[in-house]
Amino acid sequence: MDEVLRPALWCTYLMATLAKVVALWQSWPGAPGYSVFYANNLNPALAPYQSFFETIKTLIPASTTISIQGSGVLIDDASGAVTGTYSQTPPTPTLCTGVGSYPGAAGAVVHWFTAGIVNGRRLRGRTFIVPIISTAFDTNGSLGTSQLTTISNAAATLAAASTANFRIWHRPTGGVGGSSADVTASSVPDLCVTTRSRRS
Repeated sequence: MDEVLRPALWCTYLMATLAKVVALWQSWPGAPGYSVFYANNLNPALAPYQSFFETIKTLIPASTTISIQGSGVLIDDASGAVTGTYSQTPPTPTLCTGVGSYPGAAGAVVHWFTAGIVNGRRLRGRTFIVPIISTAFDTNGSLGTSQLTTISNAAATLAAASTANFRIWHRPTGGVGGSSADVTASSVPDLCVTTRSRRS
């Protein structure tokens, strides 16, 4: 009997009100772009998310600014309903400093890992870092060693930041309620990724 009840208890434990944290990418061909994060906090700490982009700004074209928005919506992760809003002073925008040419739709991706299980699979998330400068790539088309380390370290710091309250949200689909789980680790594959759009 105890084994039968565990999945239901697990789902209840994961229910939360999430703050939607948006990073707005501007001033590059194809802008605007958006990186979206979810925090398990009604008044989320924005500094860890800003710090993530500050750490990798040398890899992103100098024309680009990335601004963590100071206000956003609160979402019930089980239903997906907007339950309120938050508002605070936004962090200083990140002014990217990467020098040189760059492909407008190519870059890197961060994979975020959790301990959550949804439909028999581990709940994961992704953040695309697009565009990045051409010198961030190796001669074989993958990421350069030092550049890969820079992004990996930035991601690991954000994943480990307790003040970020960083979660991955699985939206409700097919009549099944949504859920969320804390980010526990990250990984950056050594490859080039492309995106058509990050608009949402």
